[in-house]
This record gives sequence, structure tokens and C-alpha cells, in this order.
Amino acid sequence: MSILTSKGFGQLGNDGSFFWNSTGISYLLNDKTEFVLSNKDHFNIQIGRFDYLHFDLAGYRKLSDHFSLGLGLRLNETYKSEIWNPGGAYMFYGVYSGKPGNVKIRFANRVAIRTFKVFETQYTFDNITNVDFFVRSASKLPKPYIMDEIFSNIYSLKVQTIRLYGGFHILNLDNLGIDLYYCYHLTRPTMEWKEYNVFGINTKFRI
Repeated sequence: MSILTSKGFGQLGNDGSFFWNSTGISYLLNDKTEFVLSNKDHFNIQIGRFDYLHFDLAGYRKLSDHFSLGLGLRLNETYKSEIWNPGGAYMFYGVYSGKPGNVKIRFANRVAIRTFKVFETQYTFDNITNVDFFVRSASKLPKPYIMDEIFSNIYSLKVQTIRLYGGFHILNLDNLGIDLYYCYHLTRPTMEWKEYNVFGINTKFRI
């Protein structure tokens, strides 16, 4: 089974405006092994061009009904100072998933070795958690979900980025899904935190 996922994001506020788009294809080799190929692009409206992109290839192996291990490789490019700067990452995943009651939980921890052409290598520990509500309900009404993304530097033991999401699965058909959400985004490229408000749409095509 293959799944094609497209996501679009608009970032609003005093920080300026951005659009993000990501596309992913998931292939289930068997009931225990899955491969995922994905791409993400950032379009910066302030300068009128793309300023970031990455391509990921990851594989997951289910060890039990609720736990999987994964390996991933990322190639990325960041546009800064009028040039594109290449980078990459090696990623290692531990993923828990389950459906207690009427809720679906996916709790993923990731260790990443991030390499750059013009910066020092970074070692990060990340958490990505999704919680979907009313998953066993047959109702066609929008169903809520929450999500977090937390990225930490292993050497400095400091959290660098926090993203908190709240949204609704507006449409969930066999071949099409649409989500709307709000994201409260905190990041600190220096010592000071910067805050962003992000409103997004997530469109999923299943083939």
C-alpha cells in the first residue's frame, strides 16, 4: 500500500510570511516493514523564493504490535547569504503506537546527527507525538487532534525548538484527507526565544 501526503503551511504575524509544503510516499513492504520517501520545501514570501528544502528516506521495522525501530537519511539545502548551503542528517527512531479506548497515540523519539558544509555537526534528540481523538467513531464530523515537536541539542542539553499543534481532521475519505490546525512555534537560534503563530492545512492523498 502506498500513501501520498501533501502538507501546506502559512506562517503569519510580525515575523513575516512563509509557506511550507511537504510530500511523502509510504510503501508497506509487509506487515512489519515500511519505507517512507518524503520531501519538504519552505517558500519565503519576504524574499520571494524558496529558502529551504530537504529529502528524507526512512525505513521502519515493527518489533511488536506497539513498537518499531527506524533508520533515516536526510539531504537538505538552506539558502543564506545569496547561496545554497548543503547539509544532511542520519536519523534513528524509536516509535510507540497504540489505540487506548477511542484515542490513537504515536510517540516517536529520534536521535539525529546533523551535518553542514559551513557549520559544525550537531547531535540532537527529538520527540514527535501525535494524539488523535474519536478514532473509533463512525461520525463524519471533524475530529480533533494534538501534536508536539520538541528538538533538543544533546551536547548543550538545551531545547532548541518547540512546536505545539492543535487541529481537526476535517475530511477523511479512503483516498483523500484534509486537516486544519494552529501551531504555536518557539525557537531560539541564539539565547533568546522567538515566537511564531502558524496556521496550516494538511492534505493527504492515498493511492
